[in-house]
Parts: sequence; C-alpha cells; structure tokens
Amino acid sequence: MARPRTIDLDRVLDAGERVVIRDGASNLTLDAVAAEAGISKGSVLYDCKSKHALIQAIIERKIATEDKKTEAAVAQLSGQKNAEIRGRIAVAAGWLGEEAEPVALQLCSALAQDEDLQCLVRASVNQALTKVADTSENPRAALVALLALEGLRSMHLMGFHKWSPAEFTGLLAEIERIAMTQGDSPAPA
Repeated sequence: MARPRTIDLDRVLDAGERVVIRDGASNLTLDAVAAEAGISKGSVLYDCKSKHALIQAIIERKIATEDKKTEAAVAQLSGQKNAEIRGRIAVAAGWLGEEAEPVALQLCSALAQDEDLQCLVRASVNQALTKVADTSENPRAALVALLALEGLRSMHLMGFHKWSPAEFTGLLAEIERIAMTQGDSPAPA
C-alpha cells in the first residue's frame, strides 16, 4: 500500500509564487521551489511535472481564486440588473487596500513567451466577456465598463500607478455608471 501524501499542492504553489517573486519566472526551477517549500524535488514533481506545469498551475490557481470571488459577488446581486459586471466591480473595490501583486508582473514575462499559457488566460478573458455581454441590459456599455475595469486592474496588479482611496472609489463609481448606461446597443461582433 502506498504511503499517504502529506504535502498539498497549495504548499508547492505558494513556494512557487515566492520563488517567482524573488527570482523571476524565467529563473524559476523545481529545485528552488522544493527548497523554498522545504520538501524534496520529487514531491514537487509529483504535482508539477515540469517548470511549465508549475507556472501553469500558479496561473490556474490565480484565475480560480478570482473566479470564486467574482461568483460570490455576482451571487449577492442575483436578480438585480447587470449583476455580472456589477459583481466584478464589487470585487475590484476590495483591491483598494491591497498592494500590487509582485507575482503578477513576473508571470507576465512567462505569459509573453508561452502560447499555452496565453491560451489559458485568453479563455478566462473570453469567458468574462461572454458572461458580461450575455447578462447585461446594454452589452456594449457593460463591455466598455469591463475593459475599463480590466485596465484599472492591470495597472493596479502591476503596480504601475497608485490611486488615492478617493480616486480609486471615484473610478469604480464611474465604471459602474458606464455599465448601467441605458440603451439597447448590441454587443460588438
């Protein structure tokens, strides 16, 4: 009978994120992740068969975490107009006190060089675009709001600009105003 597994994937991924932040995605090695987690390289290989698989798992976890936050926020607005885009705006309000994620900038370098990873993120973006367009009274306005929200998110996650709380809150209010614009303009083709 096999020995029970005592190391969970989150421990490996947490260590992977710390290595990416410290050394950069291009310098990530399975040995460095194992050392950071205080486990054997074999334990890392059990969950992530390669550096690419490890980076992919980190990105997938980031996407899943954001998806869960969004789903919870949208569920709280269930039955209300434009719940999908408004839920995404509500999640963004939680970014105000957070610092930029150093891992996001480092993972961008891995994304830029890897079509498989780009496809993973592209699928998540396309899913968001579809959900927002399909559930909004004015799909075009909601998509413009989503684009503004994603621009705000990118600038925040990358640490490119730091808004004051008043500016940040004002930007979110303006994005929500755009999302709630009345009309019947169709979604872009």
